[in-house]
Amino acid sequence: MPLQQLTTDAHHELAKARENATRAKKTIWIVFAVALLISLYLRYERTDQLAQDLEPIVEQIHLAVTQNREASVAAIQKALVAQLNSDADENKDHAALARILAYHFKRHPDLDVPENRSRFLADIRAGLMNNCFLFALIHTALLSIFPGSFAISITRALDRVEDQAKTQPAAGPVVAPTFRKAVLYHRGLCYLHEEARPLFWRRFAVFLLFSLSITYMMAPAGLYASITGELLTLFPIPGDPTQPFWFAEFARVQPFVLGLAGFLIYSLITFAHGVVTGELGNRFFLALWNRGMTVVILSLVLTAMKFDSAVLNALIFVAGVFPQTGLQAIVKLAQRGAEQAAALNPAGLSKIPQIDSFGESALRTLGIFNLTDLAKTDLEELLKRSAMQPAVLLKVVDRALLLDALGDLADKLATIPIHTASELLLYLEGRDAYVDRWTSYGVHPPRHIAAQLDANDKLQRLEKVNAAMEVTDVSIHVDRMKMTHNLQFIIDNALCYSDA
Repeated sequence: MPLQQLTTDAHHELAKARENATRAKKTIWIVFAVALLISLYLRYERTDQLAQDLEPIVEQIHLAVTQNREASVAAIQKALVAQLNSDADENKDHAALARILAYHFKRHPDLDVPENRSRFLADIRAGLMNNCFLFALIHTALLSIFPGSFAISITRALDRVEDQAKTQPAAGPVVAPTFRKAVLYHRGLCYLHEEARPLFWRRFAVFLLFSLSITYMMAPAGLYASITGELLTLFPIPGDPTQPFWFAEFARVQPFVLGLAGFLIYSLITFAHGVVTGELGNRFFLALWNRGMTVVILSLVLTAMKFDSAVLNALIFVAGVFPQTGLQAIVKLAQRGAEQAAALNPAGLSKIPQIDSFGESALRTLGIFNLTDLAKTDLEELLKRSAMQPAVLLKVVDRALLLDALGDLADKLATIPIHTASELLLYLEGRDAYVDRWTSYGVHPPRHIAAQLDANDKLQRLEKVNAAMEVTDVSIHVDRMKMTHNLQFIIDNALCYSDA
């Protein structure tokens, strides 16, 4: 049956859609708040820990200064670093911190008074907390893009349902004037129903991964070291650089952080595209989680390989956006035969020109990985769950039915021209392909999409198709396609709607 024959109580469905929209938005913002608070607490805890750790360091510097008033800042710095049992990088950070604090002690003799030292430590703590608050605002703004994208998508879905429901009677069939509007109405109902499900842990895992990616992207040397570095820019010595630490020290970033940065950029692009096309939904969470874990593992594996540091950083970042690049690098270095594995896979979705990389990714989240999956999927459900343009999606599945049934032979039909399964069926059988079905339903089709053919016409067309394909008889394949629900659904809707 065509999509317009689905009946429902429009006002009841509208009330349910509004309830689902409210529940979906509430859930997504709660998950956002929990993931955000965890990451902000990590930064606050590290900031507070640094403020506490500075107390003995300040006392050590005060002791060194009081014991030798004539000692230079460099001498005090050297004495403090000598007391540290740490590696070169940590010594570098502690040395810079000791130099800054020693400079301020030499410049302000009044710090000999305990109350003044306490006030000095309080000023440092206030500066660190203000900086922590600034980073919290930036972090919140970046992370809020993700729940905000969902809120926009939910609002748009509800608007589509409301626009259609307003034109319907209090009860009765939902009959849209065009195929596109009929699909968008049912798609909106389905989307809101799916997004209203809590799925707390799935959403929380991905939002926390986003949040931690932002945290470490703004703390390239690690939280504690980066906060220490920010302290050096808050209390600089004249002549020292004062640009943000995360910007100046990004060259020292840990490799996996670059991978997370690439993953974050990919996620932002995916969410933006999902909002524009309407594809954004909770099914993306599992795919993004798997991608994020793949990126982390790839980053660790690539780090262990022998690359120039600049090439390694670039490769890891690109692997964050395109994990396949990292996999290819590993396969190439391991000298594996990836071509043989690829040859065993069924025909991919790339054979259909209407499916771009984003469309292929969206279909994969629905469990559709190749032409056979696409041909055998429930087209009516796919229309509700995929955000691809309805008429385009019909054409895509129609083409997949032909390719799945005939394989490479389908390309030879382009000379007739025939490009889809419905075109082949209607070309060979004409109106007989659908009249009996409509008569049994007791419904008169509003328009015809094929001419009436007699037996001679059908025979001539069959011979033409056989000649084009260079086969003996294609009828067996045609009869098999004719029995599929998807092909009949395509023809039914083509009869009802001019835009199908």
